[in-house]
Amino acid sequence: MLSFRCFLLSSVIALAPTAAYAYTYTICMKHLVHVVDSGLGEDYEVSSSGYSAWVSRGTKVRVHKGGVWSAYDKTNTTTGCFTYSSGAGGAADIELTAQHTLANNQNLYIRNNYGTPVTKVWTFATTLPASNATLTFYTPYGNESNLSAIAPWVVHRITSLTGNLPQAANKYLYVFNENCSAYSGSCDGSAFAYGVQSLFIAPEYNHSERKFLVGHEVAHWIERWWGNNVGGVGGYGYNDNDPDCEFTGLGDHSMFSLEVDFPAYIEGIAHFISAVAWNDPSQGSGVFKFYKVDGWYDNDTVLLDTPGDFSFDWEGSECAPKEEGKSVEGDWLRHFWNYLNDPTGLDFNPSMVDIAEMIAQMYDTGTFTSTTAYASLTEALDDAGYGIFTSHWENHAEDHGVVDP
Repeated sequence: MLSFRCFLLSSVIALAPTAAYAYTYTICMKHLVHVVDSGLGEDYEVSSSGYSAWVSRGTKVRVHKGGVWSAYDKTNTTTGCFTYSSGAGGAADIELTAQHTLANNQNLYIRNNYGTPVTKVWTFATTLPASNATLTFYTPYGNESNLSAIAPWVVHRITSLTGNLPQAANKYLYVFNENCSAYSGSCDGSAFAYGVQSLFIAPEYNHSERKFLVGHEVAHWIERWWGNNVGGVGGYGYNDNDPDCEFTGLGDHSMFSLEVDFPAYIEGIAHFISAVAWNDPSQGSGVFKFYKVDGWYDNDTVLLDTPGDFSFDWEGSECAPKEEGKSVEGDWLRHFWNYLNDPTGLDFNPSMVDIAEMIAQMYDTGTFTSTTAYASLTEALDDAGYGIFTSHWENHAEDHGVVDP
């Protein structure tokens, strides 16, 4: 009886099929980045050496092995990793395409050649080991690597504070490693083109190395999907007679130039969103690294937490007499920063969601003009049911000089 049992067991073993052994690889993608405006007192991506590796967020990726491409996958928006399984190790190519799909189905493409757009692709030749493993690959230093790291981070960071706002979903942005003159011959440098959802970062000025600048341009897009804004109201290029309040460099406007209200607001809110991308507002303190050069305030680091120097009511202190329908973008930056998080702790503070909804309400009412940005935003507070923040808004508007006289 005992020998029969042994024979039966042996027969079962002999007839069982051989299972295929599969290896699982955790493949992590990173971008090597060089920036010149880090380590100034901000909270995110602060390497003061200027050289670091950033996570590749939500990036389109696939693996070529054994003559077959795997199905497209995307990296995790937080870790930059994805998993790939194979029955055996061996030679493989990993293809990373600079198409980023983020948490709220926001899609960013890093491209060259606005006329005949080509999305950037990196390919990595490797040998997969005959074991489970975690492998990390780095895109080389360059403009496209910088943009693939910086632009998605800004969207990822702001979305983490605003959540899945309905008006923020299913958006597309094309980020070109190219001078904005490719879109408009009258434009020189870096800019966001409202009508075509394209953003241009000028390579000849090394603008991809300025995370606050790239953040500012991406922020124009973010402000647009908060409020469905189709473009600015009122032109740029107003220059005050006071040299402390004018700007004659690239773009005809700057942190401290006196401008028509609405363009000043548009630039100031983009500064603010970029500042939030690189700073933690809950701490109260923060910095914004300006990126233009003109005279004595070359590339200033603007302190956001202490009233006084530079953009604290610049129009009132430096551009006297104060002009109705004009304001300064640096004042708007400081105003929104302290409106979001009052350092005195005496007022009710809104969230980024509240600010986004306020801006959406401003565009929905359709009452704003080129000289009434402050009045239109104040009206939007009441229309959106945010009266609890009104005194907080008005007090900081007075402090920072964005209210008309």
